[in-house]
Amino acid sequence: MKRQNNILIFVVSAGLIFALNAAAGQSAMVQTTAERSSDPVTEAVNRQKPYDQRIAAVERITDLSAPGAQKAMLDYLLRPLPGMDGDQGAEYELRNNMLNKLREHPADPPAVTEALLKIFRDPGQEDVLRGYAVQHIAGWIRTGVLASGDREQLLVAIRDAATQVDNPVIGGAGLIALREVGPGEEAGAFALNALNSKSACPESRISAFQVCAELGVAKALGPARAALADRNAPAVLRMSAVNVLAMLGGPADERLLQELSTGGSGKIRGQSAGQNIKAGRPDNDELVRNAARLALAARKSEGK
Repeated sequence: MKRQNNILIFVVSAGLIFALNAAAGQSAMVQTTAERSSDPVTEAVNRQKPYDQRIAAVERITDLSAPGAQKAMLDYLLRPLPGMDGDQGAEYELRNNMLNKLREHPADPPAVTEALLKIFRDPGQEDVLRGYAVQHIAGWIRTGVLASGDREQLLVAIRDAATQVDNPVIGGAGLIALREVGPGEEAGAFALNALNSKSACPESRISAFQVCAELGVAKALGPARAALADRNAPAVLRMSAVNVLAMLGGPADERLLQELSTGGSGKIRGQSAGQNIKAGRPDNDELVRNAARLALAARKSEGK
């Protein structure tokens, strides 16, 4: 919707009626006030507004070329979260949506590049938001509107993130981003390093298994078999290892999947994926058994 339509809707909904004999200056002043109040960028960055209203305002943004519009968004994003007393999830959603709009309607592309790098590199930002920045850096590279030299410095940031495999948010985000926009061989090497790293957290290893499976990195089979042999490893990690065996494994790995598909030791008690990541449990065999069954069915449908 065009900006002037937004203004009209605001005026009508607010019940503002201009008197026919009003002075031209008075009408202009009221219209300016209405325009300022209905501007979606102004509304989105206004911390006094409820989150649902601010998130809806971001969705209405179709142009950031107005003076100060992009800067207002960037200034907001570059300020770390003021605290965790409010709705943290809504704040994350708001900022993620803002980054989407900045990529879709950049008025000053170099400023967007600079902001994404600052958010990622700022230790004062929440790890979730730094992870968002890494994901958006990959999306920003794909737009192809970068200034000369920007692509390489953005790739440097992604590589940096892909080495932080001890961080449950940053490492995985970096590995996936590198898979999306970096050389495939390099992405596979980073993922394999994560699987062989003693400091890598389960979340990063899960992303590394995903990257290796997609890129056909056969050396990931060893770490995958080891993860499946560890019944105390998080269920989601073992399920990711099943996927590696299903996509890259040979006859011996298929036999292992068959054994896993008929195994199991106890019933999973409704644990979420996040809970299974945080704490390994012997009874996660049930999830692994189901994953192995699905993997075998997929291999059969693909003629493997």
